[in-house]
Amino acid sequence: MIGERIRSIRLKNNLTLKELGKRTELSAAYLSNIENERTSPTLENLEKICVALQYDLSMLITESMEYNPLIRKCDRREVYRNTYHVRNELMTPYGVMMRGTCFTLFAGDNTEQVSLGHEHDEYFVVEKGRLKIVLNDSDEYIMEEGDAIYIRGRTPHRYRSLSDGDTILYVTTAMV
Repeated sequence: MIGERIRSIRLKNNLTLKELGKRTELSAAYLSNIENERTSPTLENLEKICVALQYDLSMLITESMEYNPLIRKCDRREVYRNTYHVRNELMTPYGVMMRGTCFTLFAGDNTEQVSLGHEHDEYFVVEKGRLKIVLNDSDEYIMEEGDAIYIRGRTPHRYRSLSDGDTILYVTTAMV
């Protein structure tokens, strides 16, 4: 895994997270999340880290690849659980240029999830339930099972379940 490899190289260079943070202008907390596989770095941040560690980026990526094309439902890694309102499970292997996640918006909670916009494009597909999604604070869409929506990078959006039961979304993210 790329985070484990970064930690190994950092420790071999006798650097603390704080020292690496100063060299990269990235926070120690963010670097810790990368090393612990809680987040994936952007290519730009990965390049900053490699420059600071004086390590070849392509070598880091190649060494970090543990590619398995099949991700079984029982093997999904939980990225986070938002106070029991939302569960986010990773559905793609680490180190690939896209991320697939399964969001479960739990029954009985219509809390609105808000994003000010990401650097990357996203593609939502409603597997189960109904979803209200608003793009740019003006364009509102009601999505039914099987509906999909493409959201360009940097587009502010918010969404919430309109279902009595769980709402399940599959989200694909381009990591470039």
